[in-house]
Amino acid sequence: MWLRWLWRWLWVWWLRRWMWVWWLRMWVWWLRMWMWRMLLTHWKIKVFRKN
Repeated sequence: MWLRWLWRWLWVWWLRRWMWVWWLRMWVWWLRMWMWRMLLTHWKIKVFRKN
């Protein structure tokens, strides 16, 4: 009986951990994309101003 409970608890913990990792990865990816977009727009503006 207790073994089943332990298994369930481990499963929940593992799932939570995985979800947390996934959320973190998504956040990092989104932030990176946003940063790149900002940099590119800035660079484009500079280039256009130069010409």
